[in-house]
Amino acid sequence: MMKKRGMVLLLVLLVFFCIVFANLGKWLDVTDKPVESDIIICLGGGDYHRIDKAIALYRAGYSMKHLLVLTGDDVTPVRKRAGYKDFRVRLLEKKYTTIPYSHVPGLLSTREEVLFIKRYMLSRGYRSALIVSDPPHLGRVAFLSQVLSVYGDSALQWHYVGSGVKWWDREHYYRNETARHYALTELLKIPYNLYKLCCDN
Repeated sequence: MMKKRGMVLLLVLLVFFCIVFANLGKWLDVTDKPVESDIIICLGGGDYHRIDKAIALYRAGYSMKHLLVLTGDDVTPVRKRAGYKDFRVRLLEKKYTTIPYSHVPGLLSTREEVLFIKRYMLSRGYRSALIVSDPPHLGRVAFLSQVLSVYGDSALQWHYVGSGVKWWDREHYYRNETARHYALTELLKIPYNLYKLCCDN
């Protein structure tokens, strides 16, 4: 009897895992079509796709306050060298000198970025933002934006725009090794972030 129950439980878990695995891409990818917003925010990490998308959105007129905000740092191996400048900043200073931007380095996690963005927007009277990152990352950003509360943040509107990386397909992410690894990593990070939040409160 116990053996039969164990087999049933194992089967249920297997079916559950298959459902999660098959639909994970659609759950993580919360990207919207871009809409005019006060500011455009390019999250740290990733590669040139994020900043390229943010610049394209700015040049297309999606920032009503004419401001591009860069949070966190890039992930190039040499970034810890003395005097190293974030490649996003170098790109803007060299090629897009007419785009006004603000860079806030030192934000070490997505959680820190989410809290900073909320406080930054509230302190400056901004109400809407386009958040640019890789599509599977934006699911966790959206989740954290709901569970991390800052007084007055209910008035804020965030719209999520994917970076346009070619390896991502929300329907069939599991066919690409990079996408598969990214999605499964995000699946682990979401409960970890929730655990950290519970521990801090």
